[in-house]
Order: sequence, then structure tokens, then C-alpha cells
Amino acid sequence: MKLSELEDGTAITFELHIDEKKFEFPSVVEFQKRGKIYFEPIRVGEKLLNVRNDKIVVNVIYAVEGSKPVMWKELDVQEEVYKKRVYYTANADTKGKLFNRRGAYRQFVGAPVFAKVGTGKAEIQVMLKDISTTGFSFVYREDLGDTSKSLVVLPYVYRDDHVMYDLTVSGKIVRKQVMKDGKILYGCVLVKKNELISKFVNYK
Repeated sequence: MKLSELEDGTAITFELHIDEKKFEFPSVVEFQKRGKIYFEPIRVGEKLLNVRNDKIVVNVIYAVEGSKPVMWKELDVQEEVYKKRVYYTANADTKGKLFNRRGAYRQFVGAPVFAKVGTGKAEIQVMLKDISTTGFSFVYREDLGDTSKSLVVLPYVYRDDHVMYDLTVSGKIVRKQVMKDGKILYGCVLVKKNELISKFVNYK
């Protein structure tokens, strides 16, 4: 699939690899012109994120309903001003490939919990988004800064009229994504297995 096949207004995701860390930012296709495709640029706060850096690898992901997503890897993304607006641009003839997002089934949770991120720091209230036998994700209202060496401990107990599962997890942050409302989604890989997670997923 070529980038030129994406229609105006199509939602895509910029996947950035910076110093062995992965970040994801939502964006949209604005329009096409002169063999280029124009994307809404990434902004952190009010500041435009400069992706023209040798240390940044840019991938573009398009989620196809009912099929595998398409990825354009190591895309050459430029910045261009058109009619007084700044856009990211890329060659519209660039071809992408279907790819698999590997991993275990993720069970949605959507529960407010208190988490401890790093040593010697106070607990913060986050939203546990989902959980699986290999990892979990949570949402926080702001950027936690450099979390590359931080251990996340997140206690969570699921109860209903029939069962109770202690689903306390410990993990390392491996992915950070800025959501449309400005909050940050953190993806974590487990550093210690919890045998009750698979029972919880099967129960749900």
C-alpha cells in the first residue's frame, strides 16, 4: 500500500524511536500535493516536534479495520510551510507493509488505581487501562519525564460477586504515547509474573 492511497482526514500514528525508546503520537493526513503527502505535525504543548534528527527513526502506522495494520518504516519526513501552516511531508509513492503487533491478549480494565513509579517517590493516581500476561498500560494526566530506569508497581484487586483476584503488577515502561486529550499512555512489560492474570483474563 502506498501513502498516496490514504485519503484526506485519515487517522494515522507516528511511531518515533529515540535512543532505544518508542513513542507514539496520533496524527491525520491533511492533503496531497505535488507527489507529497502532508500530515498534521506533532506538537508537545505548543512546540512543534522536530523529527529531522539522525537519532530519531520515524515510522507511520495506519490501522486497517478487520485486517493487520500497515507500517511505513524509517520514513523520510520533512517539514514544510504551506499557506503559512507547518506540515510534516513525505513522498506519497512510499510503500508500506502489513505487520503484526505481537503480544498476549490485553484485557481492558479502566480502573483508577494508585501507582508508584521509581524509588523514593510518592504514589500517583493513574488509570489502569489494560492488563495481559506479559504487560499492562496506564494513563496519567502528565508526562512523568525520564522513566527509562524506573520500576512501576501498581496494586490492583479485582472483585465481583463470585471471585477476587489480586492483580498487583510490577513492570518497566517501554512505550509512551501522547493521547488526543493531552494525557500520556504508558505501556509496560512485566518484570515479575502474576499467575492470576491469566485466570482473570479467562474469567472475563
